[in-house]
Amino acid sequence: MLLGQYFSNQCGQGHCPPCALFYPSCEGKQDGVHPHGYKTDSPWFMVCKDERFVSDGLCPGDPYLHVASKIFKGECTSVYSIPKDQGGNMPDCAGMSDGGYTLEEEESGIYFRCDGGQATVLRCPPEKEFDEKVQSCKEK
Repeated sequence: MLLGQYFSNQCGQGHCPPCALFYPSCEGKQDGVHPHGYKTDSPWFMVCKDERFVSDGLCPGDPYLHVASKIFKGECTSVYSIPKDQGGNMPDCAGMSDGGYTLEEEESGIYFRCDGGQATVLRCPPEKEFDEKVQSCKEK
């Protein structure tokens, strides 16, 4: 039986994808959800149990901001809720006054607010963009 499973999982072509793409290693990992071992910096994740790969999956996008999510501390998390130094896009409010700010790298409808040094990323309603001067969303 094992020999049959071995042959059924072999690639019969000259150019085969690496095994880690479909069966990433869980060696040294605790039980639970982790970023995919091969599809790094992506919404893909893997589930490990007893240092063995169980399954993989794809984090759903952030339904409010309409941006990607990825695994952070064992959960699918919006990239704007993950600090930049840990692979996310959360704005840093250090040294900034309280108020709203545009995100230069994003579309004009996404902005962030600083409140006491904490950032919160928000989205304007459709067909609107954030205006820093008036601190609100306005027609494009």
